[in-house]
Amino acid sequence: MTITKQWNKTAVLVATALATALGAVAARAELPLDTVTVAPLAPATPHRLYLSDMVISHFVDGKLMIIDGESLKVQGHVALGMTGHATLSPDRSEILVSTAYVTKLNRGERIGELDVYDAATLKLKAEISVPNKHAQSMPYRGSVRSSSDGRFVMLQNATPAQSITVVDRKAEKFVAEIQTPAAG
Repeated sequence: MTITKQWNKTAVLVATALATALGAVAARAELPLDTVTVAPLAPATPHRLYLSDMVISHFVDGKLMIIDGESLKVQGHVALGMTGHATLSPDRSEILVSTAYVTKLNRGERIGELDVYDAATLKLKAEISVPNKHAQSMPYRGSVRSSSDGRFVMLQNATPAQSITVVDRKAEKFVAEIQTPAAG
């Protein structure tokens, strides 16, 4: 192959690569920047979903996603802290979250709380201190439950000893720990 033919072949390859790159740049659509907003939730329907996002890669800052069950669009979320468990109050007006926060994210003092959110606005209504014993497990139905009248909230504890923390919602305070030594 002569130098002229080699140079022509190289020039064609460079020109093709350059045209492809320029075409890709010209064809690239500018995407609008996301705008973070706070807006009221649409009224809850019987199809609203509450999905706990507990992912090992961000275990210490979980969230509860509120999803429209008809469109499957995320409507909002509330913080679950570290291994937080959530349930709704009996009248579905509040989201009750049993959680822990660690002062240095992954180490330091562990603080136990029952956080109460307004289910219509997702605003935090109350932070009630509880013994820092809540079960650090994957979420399941029995980990945080409300009494049928909504006055008391029971949180499962595991240290690994099993017990139940009882919170009085009317007084907004921790009132008892019930030992369950045979459980587990």
